[in-house]
Amino acid sequence: MKSLMIFLILLFSSLITKAGIMDGGADSGGGSGYASEFMSLGRDVAVNLDKVPGFPVTSARFLQAIQNTKIEFTEERVGNDGISNQPKASLIRISRKLWKSEYSNDADKYTKRQMVIHQYLIILGIEDSELQWTRAALDGGKAIATYECSNGILGDTKISARAVDTLGDGKIHKFAGSITIKSMIFGSMTSSLITLMPTDQGLVMSWLSLGGGLSVLLPQEELHVPNSFKVKVNKVRSYSEDGTPNVKVTDSMTCKVK
Repeated sequence: MKSLMIFLILLFSSLITKAGIMDGGADSGGGSGYASEFMSLGRDVAVNLDKVPGFPVTSARFLQAIQNTKIEFTEERVGNDGISNQPKASLIRISRKLWKSEYSNDADKYTKRQMVIHQYLIILGIEDSELQWTRAALDGGKAIATYECSNGILGDTKISARAVDTLGDGKIHKFAGSITIKSMIFGSMTSSLITLMPTDQGLVMSWLSLGGGLSVLLPQEELHVPNSFKVKVNKVRSYSEDGTPNVKVTDSMTCKVK
């Protein structure tokens, strides 16, 4: 009976400890669940940085920054965006509320990785105000051209598509991108869940919304011209017997080439 009581005490102590860790625990340098997740996301990206042409820091240096930087989650108000970076103190402070509310969904992992990389680059003293190196780390190379589209009515859908040079030869080897969808109910969600397909007609960008599948075509003649242009948003309504999608124009977006 005494052994059973000891076992139960140890079991409940273990459960309480795990619950504390999952909810944030002691908020410093990897001692909490959130801090551990933050550092882990950084390590996941760091191992591939040596493969990114021209990246300003090595994988080893980035990993060292992760090791030497204290991550602190707090209930206090932190800066204007919920994040405070102090390179001299090797400290990154993050609002726990921000992390829990805006970065809790699986679809938001892209946003989490983006935040993590950017914050560590600041710690390392790397200029990344336009997220150029953050995106290069995520995309596997530097963007030769960036296409940014948004709908002009409410601005609730924004797409960032990038033509990426992964070999450092100045040529396009892949396309990468993300989409941000704002909702009165669900808030703002940034995700990498977007399909980019080069075709003879241009670049097709497809994504899923609550109403079904949507897509836009960036015409071939517009892809290499630094200008603004409009595209139609097509929604898949049904499929023909041969599998061809039947689409209907539901909206328009304004795109810029950078």
